[in-house]
Amino acid sequence: MRSVLAYLSCFAGIVLFGGGCVSGLRSVKYAEHVVAYDVDSHVLEKMEKRLPLELVEIIHLTEKQVPDSLIIGYIKQEQTIYQLTSDHVTMLTSRGVSKTVVDYLPVSYTHLTLPTSD
Repeated sequence: MRSVLAYLSCFAGIVLFGGGCVSGLRSVKYAEHVVAYDVDSHVLEKMEKRLPLELVEIIHLTEKQVPDSLIIGYIKQEQTIYQLTSDHVTMLTSRGVSKTVVDYLPVSYTHLTLPTSD
């Protein structure tokens, strides 16, 4: 029953306020979630300030066993654009970054590019 009410209130927020529920998701504080994984303080600070992560920091999160869902969620929330070369992909995969995360990174770029006029 509780989940039905949450769904209905979310739906009402979307209809009445133009996406109130979606904007609520955008304010997730990922730094609070990754602190339990003993992430380096400079990475936590960047996440608290909602700054884009560099590829080496994504590798660091992977090495600290931060779940893919948190890494992708943060990248998605911050709308970070990555332009990966094949060398970047090789480096990421050789350092243990999952296929799920690596596959998402170029999607974040293509998702955010502006359409070209024909």
